[in-house]
Parts: sequence; C-alpha cells; structure tokens
Amino acid sequence: MSTPARKDPTDGHVSAFMAERPRLVGIAYRMLGDVSEAEDIAQEAYLRFAEVSLEEVDRPAAYLTTVTTRLAIDRLRAAQRRRESYVGEWIAEPVLDDPRSAPAPDESVLVAESVTLGFLRMLDSLGPTERAVFLLHEVFDLPHAEIARIVNRSEVACRKVASRARRSLEAHRSGRRQVDSAGEEAVLGAFASALRNGDIQGVLETLADDAVATSDGGGKVSAAIRPVRGAPRVARFMVGIARNAPEDWSAVPAWVNGEPAFLVHFGDHLDSVAVFGVAPGGIEHIHIVRNPDKLDALRGGYRLEL
Repeated sequence: MSTPARKDPTDGHVSAFMAERPRLVGIAYRMLGDVSEAEDIAQEAYLRFAEVSLEEVDRPAAYLTTVTTRLAIDRLRAAQRRRESYVGEWIAEPVLDDPRSAPAPDESVLVAESVTLGFLRMLDSLGPTERAVFLLHEVFDLPHAEIARIVNRSEVACRKVASRARRSLEAHRSGRRQVDSAGEEAVLGAFASALRNGDIQGVLETLADDAVATSDGGGKVSAAIRPVRGAPRVARFMVGIARNAPEDWSAVPAWVNGEPAFLVHFGDHLDSVAVFGVAPGGIEHIHIVRNPDKLDALRGGYRLEL
C-alpha cells in the first residue's frame, strides 16, 4: 500500500499569503510609489511569515499587514533621504489599472483616488508613520486600535496623527469632482487633436484656468524642473513638447493610476506617459513621467490591483 503524500507545511502559509498579496502590494505601493519596492516588501513579508508557525498566528492577514507596513515605513524613511537629491519633481512610478479590480460602486471613492499620481504626491507631505496611519485607516479601513499595534503608537496618538494628516491633505485638496466618461473622452480627444495640429488655442480650450503640468525626468532625460502653472503656460508647454518630438510619435490611450492617460511612443519606443486629471472645467493637471527607470512597469504591462 502506498504511503499518503505528506502535505507541505508551507502550503498554509502560501495560501494565506496569496489571499492577502494584492492588498499588501497595494499598501506598499501607496506608501512608496515604487513597484519593485512594493513587490520586494510583499515578498519579504512572506519570507518572515513562512518562518512562523501558523499555530502562533491568530490572524495571518493582520500579521502580514503589520510586517508589510513596518517594512514600508523603514524603506520610505531611506527613500526620502535619497529623494532630497532627486533632480526635478518626483512622481510615483505609473502603473496600469486592472479593470477587474476597480472598487464596487458602494466602496469609498478614496480607494480609487488613493493611487492617482496627484494624490500620491500629496501624501509625500506626510511623514512615514503619518502616511501609514492615514492609509491604513482611510483607505484600508483598519480600526485605530489595530493601527496602533502596527506602528507602535497609542490609539489616541494614532487618532491624532490621522486627524492631522487628514487636515493636511484637505488643505491641498478641493475634492474629487466627477466627470462622466463620455465628457472625459471628448475633452481628451480635443486635446490630442489640437496638440497634434500644434493648435495652442485649441489646447487652451481643453484646460481648466488653474491647470498644472508636472514632469519627472529624474535628471536622465529633459523635463521641466518645476511644475508649469496656469492654462496659457501649460498650453504653450505641451505644444512645445509635441513640436520637438520626432515625426513618428504616437499617443496610445490607456488607464493609468486611476486616471486616463496617453502612452507616448517615439516609433516603437515608449518615451513617456501623460496622465490627466479631468474636471468639469477642463483638464486640471497633467503628470508627465519620462524618467526611463519609472517606465518599466508600463513596458512590462504590470497592473496594480486597487
């Protein structure tokens, strides 16, 4: 009689981890704005989890969340020091969205908004612990008592941190104003047509008065060192980029970080991505990422589950 196959003791760890993996990567990505760092942190969280007996872990999800958050806080502290010498504006690494992972209609709009490039830039105004507390409570809906254990703070302190973070962000944020998809497509279609024709007035008509264009070249390719502000300046800036581009440039529509975008190719080469925030008054912001190191996820078709 054959001996029954022994079950690998790590099977339970693997299944528990895989069930939580999208959320863990989501936490790490929102903390760092870096795909490879987020994936590395999730893998490190698994390795630590695999070393612990499942009998010692009451809630694997809570254990994995704690490890992931603490690793992300440590790495963000190191990253912030490196970013002090970054050339120009720092924008999070852009990623494609997976339509299947979009939040249900009854879920908080903040879940989807929390991956937009503009929102991640606002989060950069927070310290690592503040950022973690805010994300875990506001986006991932963890109670303050649990967050307190994760970040080694008292529950009262976490409530205060979350409140300060919320006020800080609201000071920079007027709220997410919804535009229906048809209106969004019409605005971006008009923008793309005017841009290709070198029509500054046509581009201007698609922009909100207070439009802002922010570029990230990382000192490796040409990009505006500071944000370009105001519709007239943004229109001239964007048309200038198009005029200086090779004749074989093309713009492929995509959905990036929760917002509509164009993947800009020079021939077969992905040169940059332009991500748009569209409001009833027109295009409010354009985030342009040209740093080649930040385009790997887009080139590889990586998709982030919200």
